[in-house]
Amino acid sequence: FRSYDGKTGVIPVYKSRNRREMVFCLKIWQEDDYKNDSTAILTRINVYYPDRVEKYFIRGMGGIDQWTGAPEGSEEPVQAWTDRRGNPIGIPIIHFRNAGRQNFGRSEISTVLGVQDALNRTFYSLIIASELTGFPIYKALGFSAPDAITPGAIVEVGKDGIGNGETADFDMVNSGDLSQLSLVLDKFTNRIGTISRTPAPEFGAGGAADSASGEALKQREIGLLGKVERFMSRAGNAWEDALVLAARVTAAYGKKPVPAFRRFYARWLPAEIRNDT
Repeated sequence: FRSYDGKTGVIPVYKSRNRREMVFCLKIWQEDDYKNDSTAILTRINVYYPDRVEKYFIRGMGGIDQWTGAPEGSEEPVQAWTDRRGNPIGIPIIHFRNAGRQNFGRSEISTVLGVQDALNRTFYSLIIASELTGFPIYKALGFSAPDAITPGAIVEVGKDGIGNGETADFDMVNSGDLSQLSLVLDKFTNRIGTISRTPAPEFGAGGAADSASGEALKQREIGLLGKVERFMSRAGNAWEDALVLAARVTAAYGKKPVPAFRRFYARWLPAEIRNDT
């Protein structure tokens, strides 16, 4: 499941910001209310505790009620989540965190959103400037210009002559410098690559024409590889916890015994993109 986005997702609740002990976890999602009104929406809420699961729902804009399933009364609103000896199995949600120093992780794109917004605005400006270059605005001084001016057209000024002291001029309003806007775009793109540690040839100093050696390109990957390896450590711990939980669930509800084990280890293949092979 993904993190809660305001409508659906999962919300883990911890004892404090710094303690990794999860108290309970909410899972929220929407589904059609076929029983009462096919156009209505039910908001379902499951609350997972170490020893039980509590189920609730919200119909439309109403209050929270306990969920008993459909048909009515076919399901208990509170279900035990214990092993065969009555011991809690544990919250059936494993939190895969990305970066961050406390209980909640951080998105990989959070640090580049501001630069990306600036890049988008600059790109829009470049589009407008390019359109004004292809379809420029003309200005007429001292006479009435024709309504329609096409490429190659001749604009006649002063059909009966221009009197003394009168002036006439026909010119084009200059558009922005496209090369400067393109340079700004490259700077923003380069900045995004630097912040996000995302290597690509176009992020080099020479852009697409960069002639960096293979070793130099490999050095650009160090930042990204560091991020990958740090996530391997975090995700590896989460996968180990997931397998321990799976073993508990299998022991409680499975038909076959769980194979004996001491602990699980997550081992990853090397993260290097380029190697001697």
